[in-house]
Amino acid sequence: MKIYCISDQTSRAGIYGVGTYVRSLGVCAASCGYSFSIVHLVSDLIDPYFETDDEGVIHYFLPGIEEKTETSIYFKSIAYTLRDLVEDDGERALFHLNAHLQHQMIGELRHLFPNCLILYSIHYFNWIFSLSGSTNYLKEILFKDIRVWGTLSAKCIRNDFHQEQMLFQEVDRVLCLSRFAYDVVTDIAGIDAKQLSLVYNGLKDERKVCSNEELLNIRKKYSLDLSEKIILFAGRLDQVKGVVHIIKVYKELKKEYPDCHLVMVGEGDFSYYLEVAEETCGSILFTGRLEQAKLYELYALADVGVMQSFHEQCSYVGIEMMMHGLPIIGTNSSGLDEMIIEGETGLKLPVIEQNYQADVDIYLLKDKLRCVLENEEMRASMSRKARERYENVYSEKVMERAMRTVYESL
Repeated sequence: MKIYCISDQTSRAGIYGVGTYVRSLGVCAASCGYSFSIVHLVSDLIDPYFETDDEGVIHYFLPGIEEKTETSIYFKSIAYTLRDLVEDDGERALFHLNAHLQHQMIGELRHLFPNCLILYSIHYFNWIFSLSGSTNYLKEILFKDIRVWGTLSAKCIRNDFHQEQMLFQEVDRVLCLSRFAYDVVTDIAGIDAKQLSLVYNGLKDERKVCSNEELLNIRKKYSLDLSEKIILFAGRLDQVKGVVHIIKVYKELKKEYPDCHLVMVGEGDFSYYLEVAEETCGSILFTGRLEQAKLYELYALADVGVMQSFHEQCSYVGIEMMMHGLPIIGTNSSGLDEMIIEGETGLKLPVIEQNYQADVDIYLLKDKLRCVLENEEMRASMSRKARERYENVYSEKVMERAMRTVYESL
């Protein structure tokens, strides 16, 4: 079987770790003995081009079409381009889609490759952004009186949901990256569970283990005092990640617990968040986006990770934190809820749904952060169990075994 993984970094999926996911799939396919290729859509090249990397993975770079990049015309043209590029040696082709708009090529792929299989991985739901991850709000719009919602907004959400529902029905297998997604697809979209597989994201174990001297040098590099406890956030500086809540809580926590320091790794509107931080901006380290080696140094240094997202599927940041044995203070939203084991690998806050908005109690977040920071024994226990959860659920080896089962079932 030949696997062609479609990667579209210009789409919304591109910011949800699809590049990392595709690389992991390549490792899984190789361990199963399958040929694996990556189809990169909307490349900067004028003509289609392909090359083979050091791992034996073929990369197809397919250019965009001016002003028609996200139209059905473009996606249909991709199928015909693949027909010309892919060598027909009798092996069955499996096309693995990773973005919602790619469903527009399904009909053409079926026509041009009659014996092919098509998989789709759910990296996000379109409706989830408007509803802050709330399935309660989704059910209300789908099945109840929607007059409280703007007519246009409700129609868009319904349309997005039904488009995704049709996509799930058209493919041979839907891969869910979280139990949350699995339940949405079965319970709300009504898709037969036999058509689904639950496969969590997995990462290669690249934990940065530092000596005391190395940790001291990292602190010096970032001007962090020896006595300070480090609270770490990593991800986009975005409202949906709860960044405002984290900064507001830190401002209050700093008054009562001066020996703590907030480190925020990621890109975003720094001027806005500096304004939110006000007088504490000088004690918050905004690093911007970091290469993996530097990020992993900070994971090794940190005492606790904080994730206040309103929706996640299977967060790579969460997996990286567990890989490094970091307790996580998170929320019970969507896929994040199942990643954190309450009281064992971290602590969770309930997402408050009120007036068709989502929120968290910042005072409760402050209490939970202070509890973990002040209790060394608790941190040590959570650190050990977080690392065990990574090894047992979110390692690359576990993902390989799960994907082998998927491939063999097909």
